[in-house]
Amino acid sequence: MIADLIYDIGAHRGDDTAFYVAKGFRVVAVEANPIMVAELRSRFAAEIVSQKVTVEASGIAETVGELDFYAHDHDDWSSFELNARFSKGNYKTFQVNTTTLERLVAGHGVPYYLKADIEGGERHIVNQLPLLESLPLYFSFEHNADTNSQLEILRSLGYGRFKLIEQGSKPGQSEAPNPPREGKYTPFRFTSYMSGAFGKELPGEWTDYVALRAELDQIAADRAKGMWIGWHDVHCQHETATRPKSRAIAVPEDERGFFAEIARRLASLRKRS
Repeated sequence: MIADLIYDIGAHRGDDTAFYVAKGFRVVAVEANPIMVAELRSRFAAEIVSQKVTVEASGIAETVGELDFYAHDHDDWSSFELNARFSKGNYKTFQVNTTTLERLVAGHGVPYYLKADIEGGERHIVNQLPLLESLPLYFSFEHNADTNSQLEILRSLGYGRFKLIEQGSKPGQSEAPNPPREGKYTPFRFTSYMSGAFGKELPGEWTDYVALRAELDQIAADRAKGMWIGWHDVHCQHETATRPKSRAIAVPEDERGFFAEIARRLASLRKRS
């Protein structure tokens, strides 16, 4: 895991990427929409040269290849999957390259934080996490129709603490916290197009799966009543983020000699036998 690396998968126009860079992180911005890719390369031209940002012009799938991508006029609805949203407005179809999470990690390393917001395609990322040799400490994805099965995979991998963040108003995130708890402070105001804060800077307490499940069930019940409940990101913390770091035990000098002598005698006995 690389401590100063973030993956912004579904980078859109790059607002989250700009926030991460301002906080001192390097970013791999992954975007399938060729219209948005052009904007990203223009917006971060200087950061690309300085290697603070890498733009990967591809979608994330479970195989390397090409797929049809549907670029909606409402550009944050664009997706590899035609859904009910596409009955409204207009969209263009592009054939775009796809890569896998495993291949992305092979080229850039395992990030500290991985943000996934790809309009229904998050399952392709979660399904590939078990293939990695190590995992991001923090992972977030947009709540979707497959959230339950995705959470089962994430829990099996050691993600056991969660926060459910409403994305429209982002309560508790009127601006970036100061003093910072991730990277360096940057005076940044979050918009509805951004995932916003991450890791240690998220507002509220981390909860367990049972509490998260209750929140998700309430959202489902409210939606069934026709209530507008907005859209949400599920933030996940890996167990290693809170595991105490191992500390070397200091052994007095005189005791070191004693243990060394015992080791020498044992080695001598093994040779004789």
